[in-house]
Amino acid sequence: MTNLRYPLIAALILTFFVNCDSGNDENSDNTPIEALTFIPDDVFEQHLIDIGYDTQLDDYINTEVVEVIEELDLTNIPIADLTGLEDFAALRKFKIRSFELVDFDPSPNTNLRYLSTNGCILLSELNVSNLPLLDTLYMSNNNSVLSLDVSQNTNLKSFHLIAFNLESLVLPQLPAESLIDLIVNSTKLQSLDLSEYDNLISVELKGNEFTEIDLSSNPNLISVKCPENFFTSFDLSNGANENIVYFDATTAVGSLNCIKIDMGFTPPDNGSWLKDPQTIYAVECD
Repeated sequence: MTNLRYPLIAALILTFFVNCDSGNDENSDNTPIEALTFIPDDVFEQHLIDIGYDTQLDDYINTEVVEVIEELDLTNIPIADLTGLEDFAALRKFKIRSFELVDFDPSPNTNLRYLSTNGCILLSELNVSNLPLLDTLYMSNNNSVLSLDVSQNTNLKSFHLIAFNLESLVLPQLPAESLIDLIVNSTKLQSLDLSEYDNLISVELKGNEFTEIDLSSNPNLISVKCPENFFTSFDLSNGANENIVYFDATTAVGSLNCIKIDMGFTPPDNGSWLKDPQTIYAVECD
């Protein structure tokens, strides 16, 4: 009997560890353990509770719940930390407006089509390079953003940007045939080359530091709003001036003397085309 004692003990120990290891993925009643997503921001988690995705304020939410959410609106929710959003794998539309948000990286949310960060005044950086499906990007009053690169977002259709301290902007790589609606307002930008974006329908460039703009290669324009800049040169001779229903090139300091337009076209005198009093329309500008 003595010789049998030690093998028996060894077998019992081995069985114990095997059972412990197999229990890592199951509870004692053999049900799978739920995967949880960490949500450390109580305001964020409380909002998820309020809209029915969570039940208890404990810093965690069932991952199976969040990974199928396709739309999330956090407008005017004072969230400071978006940790956990990376598990929202199916997210297609996301909106946030928070004066408390300092850091946000949407890179893991590769299914995003629509992203809005309006009013995130403390957000100093936004990396959207890993969002190939993004077709709508709205950023307004993101006053801490100094540079933005959307070169990888070649599916962008609508891009709105208001960033008072922005000094550098890289537009989508060519060919960027999707871009039809562009707003770049209240930045420190001094120029923007739009010559290759010939599908643009609406352009708004208000309150920047531009001194010149050339829209002669944009034949599909129907709305051009570029007031409050410092233009000395403005080329609008795109061969389709008759299709432009609204135009505004009033400058910040009355610096523009001439706007180049199509031969044979006379701008309407009904208030839909605006310029400074001293500015003339001409086929050729000195």
